[in-house]
Amino acid sequence: MPTRLGAIGLGVAAMAKSVAFYKDQLEMAPTQFFDVVHFTETVMIYPHKQAGPPILLMQYKNTAPPKNQLGKLVFYVEDVKAVRDKLVNYGCEVFLDLGAGEGWVSKIFICRDPDGFVLEFMPLRSVSWFYPEKSDKSEETWYLGETKELRWDTSISEYNLYLQQNNAQPDTGYAVIFRKELSGNPVKRMNWTVQSFNFDFALTTQFYFYIADGKGIYDTTNYFYISPMYKATSPTTQNATTAQNTATAQNTATAQNTTTAQNTTTCPTTNDTTISENRMTRTMGIGLGLGLGIPLLAALVFIAFLINHMRQMRKEYYIPNPNLAGKVITAAKDHEPQDLYHDNADRSQVFEASGLGLVYEAPDNGVIHH
Repeated sequence: MPTRLGAIGLGVAAMAKSVAFYKDQLEMAPTQFFDVVHFTETVMIYPHKQAGPPILLMQYKNTAPPKNQLGKLVFYVEDVKAVRDKLVNYGCEVFLDLGAGEGWVSKIFICRDPDGFVLEFMPLRSVSWFYPEKSDKSEETWYLGETKELRWDTSISEYNLYLQQNNAQPDTGYAVIFRKELSGNPVKRMNWTVQSFNFDFALTTQFYFYIADGKGIYDTTNYFYISPMYKATSPTTQNATTAQNTATAQNTATAQNTTTAQNTTTCPTTNDTTISENRMTRTMGIGLGLGLGIPLLAALVFIAFLINHMRQMRKEYYIPNPNLAGKVITAAKDHEPQDLYHDNADRSQVFEASGLGLVYEAPDNGVIHH
């Protein structure tokens, strides 16, 4: 049986005009477009928690629906066939039978209720954001160079993760920061370095993330702001081994080193630990407070420099090789592929390293889609 109401469809006479109205006047965001058998539809959402179900703007191809009539109700169900058989036995008029379409459309069932309203039933699949969360809290401000641990959960095996500039503003767009196309590699979080790509910050610095599979399943985060100022940090929680190799980023203050950090992300897979950003500073402060003398202080400074240098050398092992760009990486024969590289002029370049627990995101000059 249906578990929740998924969306509300509205019949429209002119798709472009209706999209512009809901986008510009009501500040909703168009996220997806579908071409179904009898109509085309655009998904309009508010990227906030508890913002209600999306509105589906539907334009019929051959016959226009009656004015002011509800377009359709969309339900997510565990077993589409069971619901289909029950409603057909009841006598509902079939609008689109299960298996009649192609691709994702073949998995849905559409019929009419006794009053002629369209009911659409889709397979239940979930996407949930944990950070940035979907909430009504104050919107955060992120800084270029910061490392943020993005966390989500989904039952979808293939999907894209998008960084979207506020869609209520004109001329904004999105960039793909992660593309999940290996069904056997569940990824539920990644350490993402905040970056500007080619977004025009003069339009707006308000952004949000969303996950979508291109087949009707998606979820968005709350809005957040990206400041054009740099502030290199490490994520607050991450793998203990990775922590040793990323702690150097805390001591990086130059834009040149921050740019290098922008193109690297890690996908933690084991127990997390908290990094103390001021560990070495406190150690030096204690030495001064105890009055151990200038020679001992100099020795501590030298040791700190040596440790920092060794960490930097270890960290460089995890930086993606720039020579990999444009090449397809394949594993040795009889071994599971370790990397999947997507090279398409219309998309951002994204690495997914399934065996190493690493994700290489789109470079700073990634493609911005409008």
